[in-house]
Amino acid sequence: MHGKSGRTMLENHAVWDLRRYQQLQAGVEHCFSIQGVLEQSAVDPWQKSKREVQRNSGELLHSLSQE
Repeated sequence: MHGKSGRTMLENHAVWDLRRYQQLQAGVEHCFSIQGVLEQSAVDPWQKSKREVQRNSGELLHSLSQE
């Protein structure tokens, strides 16, 4: 009795640990895929606005130096 119930308890723990691990792994992969999407969508507007700021400040400096 003791051996049988002990074994099934251990098996249940192993199955539960495996499930929990798979859920964690899926969660981590999900987070990385979200992060990847965010980085892809965030890079372009930031680069664009940075270039615009540089261009605008360049024009501003140019107009100031002409006055």
